[in-house]
Amino acid sequence: AIELLQALPNIENAAGRTRDHHHAARTLDLDVLFYGEAQMQSTFLTLPHPRWQERAFVLLLLQVVCPDKVTLQMLQAVADQAVAWLSS
Repeated sequence: AIELLQALPNIENAAGRTRDHHHAARTLDLDVLFYGEAQMQSTFLTLPHPRWQERAFVLLLLQVVCPDKVTLQMLQAVADQAVAWLSS
């Protein structure tokens, strides 16, 4: 899982990721939410991701690729968060 996390910036950069400053909006942001059923906590990585249930943009996409992880209650809890879908 840590090797995967370390590879993500290279993938983001190869895809043309831009970010003006720290905490700025990013054109692409890859992260490790789960790694099978692994659970870990280190300086670099916590699995599952500690805030995956708090973010609408995560839950809406996760609902598509792994619907068994997302409940109606989770979606209702983040319903006030705006998510904008970008066209390609």
